[in-house]
Amino acid sequence: MTPDDKPIRTGMVFVPSEIEADGTGLLWNYSKPTHRHPGTGMLSRFVDLHDATDQEILAYARDWGVLGFCSHDLPASHNQFPFSVASGLHPCSPLPGSGFMAHHDPYNLWRKFSGQFKGLWQVAIKLGQKEKIIDTDWEAIPGLAQRAEMFCVREMHPDARITPQRTAEERRKRGVHQAIAEKVNDWMAFGKVRPDFTWNRERKDWEIAISAKAVPNLFGLLVVSLMLAISDKDGFAICSICNRWYMPDRRPAANRKSYCTKPSCHKAKWRLYKREKE
Repeated sequence: MTPDDKPIRTGMVFVPSEIEADGTGLLWNYSKPTHRHPGTGMLSRFVDLHDATDQEILAYARDWGVLGFCSHDLPASHNQFPFSVASGLHPCSPLPGSGFMAHHDPYNLWRKFSGQFKGLWQVAIKLGQKEKIIDTDWEAIPGLAQRAEMFCVREMHPDARITPQRTAEERRKRGVHQAIAEKVNDWMAFGKVRPDFTWNRERKDWEIAISAKAVPNLFGLLVVSLMLAISDKDGFAICSICNRWYMPDRRPAANRKSYCTKPSCHKAKWRLYKREKE
């Protein structure tokens, strides 16, 4: 099973116009990029790249862009200008390429992160279906089992030195939801995911979307899609009453007001509806 690609209001995906392959990875340039909206196939195809051929990874990258890995074997956005400079750190850049192609994305890192995305998705699916999470599931995401056990200890005892008398499997089961959330949050930080506030000149209205403030930005937008797939939501909305973010059960129309599930907002919604009918 692969995750559905949820419709989301985000920034557009940066796709280099020049992407080639060598024996170890993808070669690409920043020059003359194209941009496209996230959509069908972006996430569902990515999670199947963990065992894909080199040519399949190349075909995906030409459709959806590159991940831009740095020397830390992470997306360069985890420590990218100007955020790193503001913290007094030397910014990361995508790995250097060769010849006329400025940058290089190793295939092994594509497969590594694809496998981790798929592993996290499969653990979330098993939780929802109340299936047992086995050792190979935990091993697909390094550190997830240890995080789950740690969160179980925190839940049972504020003093982490006190360990409840539970088996490792029981501790993981109690803490796995929080461990998944923390892993997704870590990846969102790596991808510089944040709200984007803009003025739409055509509609003459303010717009708020979720964007990945990095170039390339594919990694961050993949994380947003994974988060929505795990939570089984269709995107984000802002309540027209309390002005807070919430996840609706279905995506609200762009030209209509939306309301969260808080009782006070529900009552206000009906007061407004009655007033408009008068």
